[in-house]
Amino acid sequence: MVDRSPVIVYGTIAAKAAVEGAGGRPFTEYQVRLERSLKGNLRAGSTARVRVLGGARPDGMALKIWGAPEFAVGERALLFLVPHPDGSYRPFQVVLGHFRERTVAGRHLWVRDLADVEVVAAKAGGSSADASLAPARDFASFPDWIADRAAGLERVGEYRRDIPADAMAATPKFTFLGGVRKRWYEFDNAIDIGWRAETTGQPGVTGGGFGEFQTALLAWNNDPATTIRYRYDGQLASHNGFANDDVNLISFQDWQSDIGTPFNCVSPGNGSGVLAIGGPWYISSNPEPIPILEADIVVNDGAGCWFNNNGARAAQIYAHELGHTLGLGHSCGDAAAGPCDTPAKDEALMRANAHRDDRGAALNADDRAGIFVLYPNNATRFYTIPPCRLADTRNPVGPSGGPAIGASAVRTFPVAGQCGIPSTARSVALNVTAIVPGAAGNLRLFPSGTAVPGTSMLNFRAGQIRAASTMAKIGADGQISALNDSIAILHLAVDVTGYFAP
Repeated sequence: MVDRSPVIVYGTIAAKAAVEGAGGRPFTEYQVRLERSLKGNLRAGSTARVRVLGGARPDGMALKIWGAPEFAVGERALLFLVPHPDGSYRPFQVVLGHFRERTVAGRHLWVRDLADVEVVAAKAGGSSADASLAPARDFASFPDWIADRAAGLERVGEYRRDIPADAMAATPKFTFLGGVRKRWYEFDNAIDIGWRAETTGQPGVTGGGFGEFQTALLAWNNDPATTIRYRYDGQLASHNGFANDDVNLISFQDWQSDIGTPFNCVSPGNGSGVLAIGGPWYISSNPEPIPILEADIVVNDGAGCWFNNNGARAAQIYAHELGHTLGLGHSCGDAAAGPCDTPAKDEALMRANAHRDDRGAALNADDRAGIFVLYPNNATRFYTIPPCRLADTRNPVGPSGGPAIGASAVRTFPVAGQCGIPSTARSVALNVTAIVPGAAGNLRLFPSGTAVPGTSMLNFRAGQIRAASTMAKIGADGQISALNDSIAILHLAVDVTGYFAP
């Protein structure tokens, strides 16, 4: 980040104000009184204008970008900056280019709050650091190391400090966007919210990522405990990005430089930076829960290399950002939200760091708990049952047993009346496992008697065992159908853990 940031300084926030930028974008502009210049042409003693995307416009319309820093007057900050043509500076990739001065556990530190950001580590597999510790930087030695690095002197970074994670401010497992409840009220009246996708599509994803975005939308829609009704309305030739234009849009290459610096992709699945940002528009003066009026998502330029034609990986990122547009924050994975120290938190779609496997747009219990608080479906209740094997195609031939599902074939399995599931059940909570398939492909679950969906709930590779949790609706005849979208037969095991019924 030091090498890629043209300007690095630290100083004190002297003033802040809401301003309106190009295209009606709201920004928060900070006047920063500089104490030290570590890189670039700004000088100590001068004042820099730093604009952060998000905030309220003079007309009251506001935009919240999940991860964009918010500073208080008098606070000291270390900033990695990029100059902008309007004469101001922007934080590097919106959310990564800032550290705050803090005294934590008796130590004087620079701390970066990544509670709000979807970020990936530079190497596959993540960090092996103790999850009970949170990373920070020494207040004195970190700026010295930056200045030396900027001057071409490379030396070991001795500035790192690990502090107890519980010494940082913690939040619940699921959090609300900006700590404030915001929600779509249209869902209460069974009104859909439409989304468009920028027509040039996602580089690095076969087919432009449009199918993966629809998969991401369905991941939230298919939770029967909530009233969420996102709808895909097709493509739109628009490069507006974050624009208060009455269009909910995902755009794929950061045309308006809302993120500002491309994602630094080292190789597929590896790199550094921000993959995508997303958030809702709302009127800041409204009481909680604040009505969401529209929302936008921008995928960073360079993200296609990280996706590397892995549709499941793309669908995961799109679904994560859609979670922010629904009002959710992060489950875990940073100093503010706490460590991902339990499977329930670590497996969440809304954890702070992207998963690097092929799980796709899969919600877990923590994700569902968050949206249930915001969008409860009071017409049904969830009933838990002891885990029960609903179907296993390795068993003798029968309605819930063999044979394996043929290539490009559909099988239908009985649900109502099995494992204690009543005939009134509308949906079931399932764990689905693809068992050593002979070829790569995907599995699609759908209510029997309905059309095969265009999106999958489980992607698999040849020879692997791949499992995923899902919520599945039951057909009118009490059964669920499964399509094996591959060129080889597929053995499948299906376990049920609960159901939804009036």
